[in-house]
Amino acid sequence: AEDGMGPALSEKRDILYDTAVSASVEDFDSVWDSGMQDYLDAGGQAIMDEREEKWNAAYGDAEMVP
Repeated sequence: AEDGMGPALSEKRDILYDTAVSASVEDFDSVWDSGMQDYLDAGGQAIMDEREEKWNAAYGDAEMVP
């Protein structure tokens, strides 16, 4: 899921961090939530789902590498 998406998602992440950190206190949550949703919709969620699937296949429900 990450093939070809790494650079674009890294850029989205950096923009999210910059925007959220510079947002006013009152706007932080909405800026963070909308930026995170954009990141997830752009492929971040697919990558996380794939990694979880691979982890579960290799380690089951372990939270750390045995």
